[in-house]
Amino acid sequence: MSDWDLDSASSEVLGDQIRQLRKAKGLTLAELAKLIGKTPGFLSQIERGLARPALGTLRDLGAALGTGVAWFFDVSDGGGEDDESRFVVRRSRRRRLRYVSHAEDAELPFEDSLISPHLNGSFVCLMCKLAPGGSYGKEIHKARGEFFLCVTSGLVDVELGKKRHALKPGDSIQFDGMTNHRISNPGDATAEFFWVQHPVLFSF
Repeated sequence: MSDWDLDSASSEVLGDQIRQLRKAKGLTLAELAKLIGKTPGFLSQIERGLARPALGTLRDLGAALGTGVAWFFDVSDGGGEDDESRFVVRRSRRRRLRYVSHAEDAELPFEDSLISPHLNGSFVCLMCKLAPGGSYGKEIHKARGEFFLCVTSGLVDVELGKKRHALKPGDSIQFDGMTNHRISNPGDATAEFFWVQHPVLFSF
């Protein structure tokens, strides 16, 4: 057995996952290489599937990209025409996103899962769960991109500038991320909603 086990993913698939995450974070090869203490050339080899990182390097990449190492252990060897993972995400195969601004073991009021099959497209779609009374940050904020949110259960408040929009199941909203905004759950039950963002550029 090798120093780590990732039977379901080839070096090419693993490299592609790392490249997708790096680009979604808005990092250059040089910037990510500096974060993990490696050379840009070595990182380029990993992304192109020409080198397979040791487990320690993979942990460093997971920490730098804000996903944790488990992200890389839940990919399929998606090359063939019959591999549905290039297009389909089964409920049991959703990958949870982690956010670098929070400790790994912090109890967060939200849980976001990737329901897009990859991060290579022009947009990304998440399934989000927000605990009663929870919010995505205490302060109103901005983020580059265009956002769409559709509530499937519970209640969601979306503050846009000085106006609050109270959303119920079936309601949706679309807005420019550069508008001051804040998303919270004013209800007494967990809220669930779809989140679509263009372009694929965010921190997690």
